[in-house]
Amino acid sequence: MDTDPREGKLPVWARRELDRLRMRLAETRAELDAVRRYAAAPDDSDAILNPYSDYAAGLGWDPTVRFKMAAAVAPGERADVAWVNVHVDRYHRLEIMGGDSLIVLPVSTNLVRIEVRQ
Repeated sequence: MDTDPREGKLPVWARRELDRLRMRLAETRAELDAVRRYAAAPDDSDAILNPYSDYAAGLGWDPTVRFKMAAAVAPGERADVAWVNVHVDRYHRLEIMGGDSLIVLPVSTNLVRIEVRQ
């Protein structure tokens, strides 16, 4: 990346900060490129990560996705991290399995919420 010739007039601390930010940007771009190499195209997948984003990524065919989430507990109690695995079964039904009890909360005809209770 070419630098702006005016940067030479900046204080040393500002030039160092710009260099640090450029390095971090390069690292972030490399990480994103690595993720993109392993991600499937959304059209070649039955599970899509961030489907409403410009950076939607397919997770391939037949994946199981694990979500980590804090369990719903009474006020004042400690919330351990719980998990939920989500998978589409061979009959094309969404299968949700938790490490602890799951509570299904219907919201509307096309939305349910899942809570984990320990």
